[in-house]
Amino acid sequence: ALPISYSQPQTQSLEYLPIKALSYLIDSWIIKARVTIKTPIKPFTNKSGRQTKMFSVDLIDRDEGEIEGTFFGDMCDLFYNYIEEGKVYYFSGGTIKKPATNAPNQNNDLQIVFDITADVREAPDDNKIPRFLFKLTKIPEIYKKENGDIVDTIGFVYEDEGITEIALRKGDRTK
Repeated sequence: ALPISYSQPQTQSLEYLPIKALSYLIDSWIIKARVTIKTPIKPFTNKSGRQTKMFSVDLIDRDEGEIEGTFFGDMCDLFYNYIEEGKVYYFSGGTIKKPATNAPNQNNDLQIVFDITADVREAPDDNKIPRFLFKLTKIPEIYKKENGDIVDTIGFVYEDEGITEIALRKGDRTK
């Protein structure tokens, strides 16, 4: 639970944006999203060398928009035990920006850094928001992916003929 000083505004009248509509140009926004991944708290050193801690969440909305949200320092302490994987929340506040690194698991070129203006409120579960989002890649198309890309694929084994080598890319071999 959040500290007693945290107020829970009424959620019935909230109007929220699809994740795909977020941009640097929007100052005030609310999204409704499911937390699909919540990382453990880990140490972090900022650009000026100051040590702090952080955790991240991957968020999906009903329009299959995806974005990563990150909490640092005091925000990490405030929200880590409140936010749970699989639950739906209203998120607002924070800074929308380009990620510091090219995270291979992101299907969005933006991220949210939740700061002192952050407001996170649990929402009723919404079955229209997926629990996972897969971008399936056909097996013959895997070779077109960049090194380090995450690939979702599915296959069925009809017959086991033992281990054989296949070439994924020119010069690459795997068993």
